Amino acid sequence: MKREAAIETSSQGKPVTIAVSNVKKYFGPTRALDGCSFSAVAGEIHAVVGGNGCGKSTMAKVVSGVLEIDSGTVSILGETPTTPAESRAIGIATVFQEVLVADECSVVDNLFMGADDLFSNVIPWDEKIERAARMMRELSGEAVDPLALAGTLPLNIKQWITIARAMLANPKILILDEILSGARSRQHAPPVRQDARDARCRHHHPHRHAPHCRTHRNLRPSHRAARWP
Repeated sequence: MKREAAIETSSQGKPVTIAVSNVKKYFGPTRALDGCSFSAVAGEIHAVVGGNGCGKSTMAKVVSGVLEIDSGTVSILGETPTTPAESRAIGIATVFQEVLVADECSVVDNLFMGADDLFSNVIPWDEKIERAARMMRELSGEAVDPLALAGTLPLNIKQWITIARAMLANPKILILDEILSGARSRQHAPPVRQDARDARCRHHHPHRHAPHCRTHRNLRPSHRAARWP
C-alpha cells in the first residue's frame, strides 16, 4: 500500500478523506474512467450518480482497491490501497452490486462471518443474536429472524444483510455500489447511525436516491477509443 501526502482539509475545516484526481481506467479499448476527479470529506454522504456504463462501479472498485488505475492519483485517508485487504485495513467497507450471502447459513452467521477466531468465538453468541436482530430491524424496517436461513429470505432482505455486515465492521468509509436498487424499507436508504456519523457513504445508484445525500458527483459515459467487433 502506498502512503500519500498528509490528509488535506476542506474549506469547512474537515479532513478530505477521499481524493481522486484525473483517474483513468481502461479495459482494452474501452475507457471506463477517463480523467475522473472528486473528493469527499469526513461526515459527508456523497452520491455518485449517472446512467449505465458511466463508470460508477469501476470507481467503487478503484477506491476499494479491487482495480488498479492506469493513471491519476487516489488517496483514501492518506493511503492508496491496491488490494481489498489493504482497503479493509484502513477502514473501508464496500457492498458491491452482487448480493454475496451464504444461502445455507443463518442471518446471524452471515452478518458475523469472519468475526471470530478459528477455534474460539470473539463475540458471545447471545450478543450476536441481539445485535443481528436490532441491526436488521433498524435497516429493513421489519423484524427479521436472526436464525432464519438466508436462502429462505427475499432478495431485498439479503441486500440488507450485506449492508448490515459492512456496517457491523464500523468502517470509516462505507461504499454502496448500487446495492439499494431492490432494497425496500420505510426510508429507502440506510440510516446514518449515531455511532457511524463520521463515515462517508457513497451511493452508486440511480438519481432517485440523490435527495438522501448531502453532495453528489454526476458521472457521464466516457468516450470510447474503439468498440469490440
